[in-house]
Amino acid sequence: MNLKLIDPNLAIFDGLRSIAFFYVLFGHTYDVFSTAVNPLDVLRLQKEWLYILIGDALYSVDIFFWIGGFFIGFVLFERSKIDKLK
Repeated sequence: MNLKLIDPNLAIFDGLRSIAFFYVLFGHTYDVFSTAVNPLDVLRLQKEWLYILIGDALYSVDIFFWIGGFFIGFVLFERSKIDKLK
């Protein structure tokens, strides 16, 4: 399949998928390297903006998989259209 034939408007989804991937990577790295032994430290951390921002990384996992599934479905649909024309 020639990638130049794919709609260029789909490039935004590739960009969103890349951003979501790096957000997931950052979130997992933050979880591994941030350790709070005292439960009160966790309560204090939950009020900081960086912790709140990283906590939203859960949604980026969903976005990453949804867009990946969209791309797979799109490529399979385009391939089936080409096969029908042959």
